[in-house]
Amino acid sequence: MAFDANGTTDSSKAWHNGANELAADDSTPFFVAKDHGPKSLSGDAQNGYTITQPFITAVQSGGNFTEGTLTLSKPAASNSSTTSWNLPGHTALEVVDGVVYVEVEGFAERLLLAVGDVVFVPAGTDFRFWGGAAFSKVLYVGQGSDTLDSRLRGEGREWDSPVWPA
Repeated sequence: MAFDANGTTDSSKAWHNGANELAADDSTPFFVAKDHGPKSLSGDAQNGYTITQPFITAVQSGGNFTEGTLTLSKPAASNSSTTSWNLPGHTALEVVDGVVYVEVEGFAERLLLAVGDVVFVPAGTDFRFWGGAAFSKVLYVGQGSDTLDSRLRGEGREWDSPVWPA
């Protein structure tokens, strides 16, 4: 196997030189290269952008779970309005870059999560989160098919970049 200058696999391979599609069912294997899979953009500059990049949707998991990343911009104003979520399945978020603020029903304080920190939100629990740095990235896992990412993708629009509009 050839490697290019930055240590990734040969960029002439199909999955590293163009858009990668997720499988159309739950029995077909597939690969997704970093930032080459499907993306959607939701939010705005005032309240913060979210780029959703699913690795596994309910289609690929047979309705059991979803997984991927959320790239968050920092809201422009301290009094911005972030969405409150209440989902029918469990949700877990792990910060992989930057810092993320989280408010979870049942906790009296706002949490600041840094790289490696995880929050688990039980089904039926209200929660909010937003980027606390200029660029933050979160790995998400959601139980079922009505998940955080499915809702974000539903309210967003297709996007072809791993970063939000300037």
